[in-house]
Amino acid sequence: GIDLPGHGKSSDPDHELKLEELTDVALAVLDELGAQRTHILGHHGGVSVSIDLSNRYSDRVDKVVMSGGGTRSSEQLEALKNTPMTRDLPLDSDGDFLSQTWAVYRKMSASKTPPDVTVRPFAVGLQARLRPFDMHHALYRWDGEKAREVFDKETLLIRGKEDLYSGDVAARHKQMAN
Repeated sequence: GIDLPGHGKSSDPDHELKLEELTDVALAVLDELGAQRTHILGHHGGVSVSIDLSNRYSDRVDKVVMSGGGTRSSEQLEALKNTPMTRDLPLDSDGDFLSQTWAVYRKMSASKTPPDVTVRPFAVGLQARLRPFDMHHALYRWDGEKAREVFDKETLLIRGKEDLYSGDVAARHKQMAN
């Protein structure tokens, strides 16, 4: 997997990116690896990147696996756009923002996930506070409905049993089958 700009351990972009720019970064990685045609696995936000990559560079993508790429209503998308991220929790001298951030990451983890596994994304989330731009903004603002309508790659849809962010994968399957 790759960390796209503004996420994980990637470098910080110098401006707020659009989804198409994230896709172009993924394409540059394929070019660097010498991969002329490949299968793509997109997880959560990577699903949007895999759809855009498949549509814009169809000759480069064979099959796609979408993990947590279900549908969301326009109301659900608006709620995501307007929900503050942990990086937006106010800093305080007592460190309450740390326990609030930890609570969010524990909720995102599957119920039996040991704390030592949750600590890695928690630490990455804390580092995200220092970033001027975040990849999630590009994902939430991408109008992908038209892109999803023309997407035509053979696709496997999967969802983690306790994945809070997967959306309605069964509805996505039904939509793609038509």
